[in-house]
Amino acid sequence: MKRFFSLLLISAVFFGLVSVPVFAEPSSNQSVIKPDKVEYTTDSAGNIYPVFYFSDNTKALAFMKQRQQERQQDLAFSSNSVNSALANSVSYFGNVEYDFTNTFMANHTNATQTMSTTIQRQHTTTATATATAAFQKFFQLQIGVSYAYTYSYSHTFNLSVPANKKGLITTYNNTDVYNAAYSGVSFSVYRPTNIEGADIYIVDIDFPET
Repeated sequence: MKRFFSLLLISAVFFGLVSVPVFAEPSSNQSVIKPDKVEYTTDSAGNIYPVFYFSDNTKALAFMKQRQQERQQDLAFSSNSVNSALANSVSYFGNVEYDFTNTFMANHTNATQTMSTTIQRQHTTTATATATAAFQKFFQLQIGVSYAYTYSYSHTFNLSVPANKKGLITTYNNTDVYNAAYSGVSFSVYRPTNIEGADIYIVDIDFPET
């Protein structure tokens, strides 16, 4: 049944934006914020992204903060799990959403507009401490891939923005995180992948741009 629904969803998205009702999930936490509705759209590369609709900017900001907190928890867990042992080591922590940027499209007219924007990003390997040349060589020997990696990204988004509303596209990279200890220093390495993600929002025209 799940496979059938997935195929149905992909088929619907292929032909255009598909609307999906938001069902309340069983949870003991009644403060979880839900969007007014969720649709799905594709970019120029055929990637599928959610479109979250909000009629209230305060609720939209709370929802974004909620998602940001979840992501920060992943990053905090990564940092806290670094082994401070003196022995040199590198271990794979996992994949996290990382390196965010926002792109806005405002529709100040009284009619729905199809708006287009091309987002270009470049992600490079970073670390929470100085990664010396010796460590980078050690990293490659331990993991089997080079430490230094750069991923460049350029996709076009076509978004149907309702009258007096604003479209917000938040893009990020699905980044591989490694925990390392080298020369008595413990730190994390964030190595980008070629998988880019995005959240798309439809909000009121006066939504703050940050």
